[in-house]
Amino acid sequence: MTETHPAVANGSYDVEKVRADFRALLMEVNGHPLSYLDNAASAQKPAQVLDRMRHAYEFEYSNVH
Repeated sequence: MTETHPAVANGSYDVEKVRADFRALLMEVNGHPLSYLDNAASAQKPAQVLDRMRHAYEFEYSNVH
């Protein structure tokens, strides 16, 4: 899994550390970093959550019968 890290260090908020956890935000559009404006219908998930969900689906999820 992706290593966790604090986004706030020395009293400053490191936006690039937060962006790095969201794989969709690593993309560029027309040479510019992607901006994602959230709405009530969906939300991006950090890499750590996606990695854990994938692990659960691959190794811990099954039918009860």
